[in-house]
Amino acid sequence: MAVDGLGFFMVLESYCETLWSIDQNGDFAWRLATSIEPVSDTQYRIHLREGVKFNNGNDFTAEDVVHSLNVYKNDPMRMMYLSSMQVDKTQIIDEHTLEIFFESYNKGSLPMLQGVYIMDAESADTTDWNKAPNGTGPYVLTEYTINNSVKFTAREDGWWGGEIGIKNVEFYIIEEDAQVITSLEQGTVDVVNEVPAADVEYVSSLENYNVEKIDAKTQIIAQFNQTDASIFKDKNARYAVAHLIDKEAMIDLALEDLATPAVAPVSVQSSDWYDGLANLHSTYSEGFNIDLAKQYAEKAGIAGSKITIITNGIQYYVTMAEMLQNKLKEIGVDAEIKNYDTAAMYEIMYDASSGWDIILTNTGGPTGLGADIMSGYMGFANYGQWSGQEYDEFVALGLKTLGTSDEAEYNKLYKQMVEDFSEVCTWYGICDQTAAVAYAKDLNITLTSSYLHPAEWSFK
Repeated sequence: MAVDGLGFFMVLESYCETLWSIDQNGDFAWRLATSIEPVSDTQYRIHLREGVKFNNGNDFTAEDVVHSLNVYKNDPMRMMYLSSMQVDKTQIIDEHTLEIFFESYNKGSLPMLQGVYIMDAESADTTDWNKAPNGTGPYVLTEYTINNSVKFTAREDGWWGGEIGIKNVEFYIIEEDAQVITSLEQGTVDVVNEVPAADVEYVSSLENYNVEKIDAKTQIIAQFNQTDASIFKDKNARYAVAHLIDKEAMIDLALEDLATPAVAPVSVQSSDWYDGLANLHSTYSEGFNIDLAKQYAEKAGIAGSKITIITNGIQYYVTMAEMLQNKLKEIGVDAEIKNYDTAAMYEIMYDASSGWDIILTNTGGPTGLGADIMSGYMGFANYGQWSGQEYDEFVALGLKTLGTSDEAEYNKLYKQMVEDFSEVCTWYGICDQTAAVAYAKDLNITLTSSYLHPAEWSFK
């Protein structure tokens, strides 16, 4: 199996599992939990799957869930998955039942927990996760080559999910598009988790592979730097760029139709999307318009400015950056493009003083909720360093929106969030992404449900 950076979760899910996941329809797909019983809006009883073992033979119990929640609580990079959970109040009812508590109701709190992978409490002090990861998943690690490959074999003691269809799985990191295509041509891989956009049509023509497209539930955006160090501290400058972005042309040239033009700062694939959220601001309803771009650029006085656009080096981002670079010349702005690897780009993103003006990247989130994506990014990341009264009011609006369980009220507040966010334009939505997955024709795979589990695949 060939994977890119996003394939990390495919590897992780091979040996480690969560309580549940959220499927393409926004519904709960049960993993180590079997049900959730609401006690109140802030208290939930979780029923766990019985008869599950870690790959070291230890039984899976509520103790392991509590241990894992505490690990996440004390890790600054993972605590975001706990939202407003009051971990210290967690109560174990019995070996396979526990109750969890939140400070307040939040629509995204339970879906967010799909990002918490359960670890064995008993062996926590002796397990080296880099060499011998211990999880409840269907596979056991047999070989790991840094930055190259990971190999697994099916557990001999069985897996709670039933018979494992494929006994041996090998993941290979292939970052160069040309290498991915060569591997498919030579038949040395069975699955490619993301076919390069420019090659989807060609790969579809290969005799031994199927190509299936699925909603990625992510959106490519132009993230602006709103600090005093950037010309994009002025909203008019941000509007100017929004009207310079020719979404249709970018999709045609960079993504080969593996996307649809964005109509809001959140994807229409979001599980809480409804049609009343589309084109609420002129930057979306008018879209690509050179005359409007020039008018806003004149208001901002940015002619003669020099800016920096950064990407993660993936070809379609680079192509889109080059297209934007050319359009910026029409309003008198000279743009330099800097391409980094993904890790370096994220490090730079977190530091708005590091010299970037626009980042082409994507947004998404484990809950699948558009309101939660906007609220979460602003509360946790806020790459562009939006600040001031408008920011404070938006964060409060996000919490109020996610804090209501009334659907009509939620939709009303969510629409206000989209309107306010679009007005500020801290990022501008370019397109909603679609992923193309290639897999050998002798494989039985259901990509729309749990394609992250090779154990549920089988050979025909």
